Amino acid sequence: MPKKNIDVYEPGKTYKYKDIEIVPFKLQHNVPNMGYKLHLPSGKAVYATDTCSLDGVEAFNYDLYMIEANYEDEEIQERIRAKEKAGEYAYEYIAMLNHLSKAKCDKWVYENAGPNSEYVYMHQHKERGVS
Repeated sequence: MPKKNIDVYEPGKTYKYKDIEIVPFKLQHNVPNMGYKLHLPSGKAVYATDTCSLDGVEAFNYDLYMIEANYEDEEIQERIRAKEKAGEYAYEYIAMLNHLSKAKCDKWVYENAGPNSEYVYMHQHKERGVS
């Protein structure tokens, strides 16, 4: 890919592409990562995955929230207990440190969403063989 086609973003700066604006923001994860506020002619959206927290991020009354909701607390604790009982490695401990739970996601969305906002849970964890 030609270098002229690659943009390197800085958190908090606004980048304009014709009638679209992108505002990147830092996310908390075990590797550097960013989320994005998208200001489009049709409305505003926010996209954030691979983070353990959205503390300090504000996106009030956006039209669409696409946020990672990687696990439910009770379900992940049960998977940990089952794996420990079977003497297996429980990756879920690390997942809880680096990913957002559905409860934390819901809390953040409810604090930011307006009456007409929509949301999508991104990157939900599914155990293999479980629907």
